[in-house]
Amino acid sequence: MKTEKVSIKRNKRNYVVIALIIILVLLGVGYASFSQTLTISGTANGTMEWNVKFLTTTSGKIEDDGHKLTVTTDLEYPGDQEAITVTIGNNSSVGIKLKSLNVTGDVDSEDIEILKPELDEDNEKIKAGEKCTYTYVVKWKDNSNQTNVNATYQFSFDYEQDTETENLTPTHGAHTSIN
Repeated sequence: MKTEKVSIKRNKRNYVVIALIIILVLLGVGYASFSQTLTISGTANGTMEWNVKFLTTTSGKIEDDGHKLTVTTDLEYPGDQEAITVTIGNNSSVGIKLKSLNVTGDVDSEDIEILKPELDEDNEKIKAGEKCTYTYVVKWKDNSNQTNVNATYQFSFDYEQDTETENLTPTHGAHTSIN
C-alpha cells in the first residue's frame, strides 16, 4: 500500500513537472511572438574639401585664384605708413588653424619697417565657412635720411586642418505618445 502511495505521489510530481515545463515553453513561444528586432544599417563616408584663400584686400591685387596677394606700397616721406588689411576666407569643409605667420624679404631694412599683427598661433582658428581679417603695416622709418627707399617682402599665412573635435554624446529622448 505504501508503495502505491509513493508511486501515485511520484506520478503527480512528474505531471506537475511536465506541466511546468509545458507552461514555460508556451510562455517563451508567446513572448517570442510579441517581440521584434529593429535594425539600423548605415554607411559612414568622409570627404573633406580644402579651400583657404584671400577674399579681399585694401591694397594690392589678389592672384592665383586667391592664393597670392601682390602689394605695392608707395610711401612719400619718412614716417609715412600704410596699413594693408586682408581678409582670409575658409571655404573648406573643416576648421583651420594658423600654423605660422612668416614675413620674409627686406623686413630688417634700415629704412622700411614691416609690422605684423600679434597672433596667438596656437589659438588662431577659422571655422569652416568663416573669414578673418588681418592688418599689417608698412612704414618708412621716422629716422631715415634717405630720399628713396624700397623694400620687397612676403607674408605667408600657413594653415593646417584644425584637428580639435567636438565630443558628441549619445542621448535617449523622452517617451511620448504617438498620437
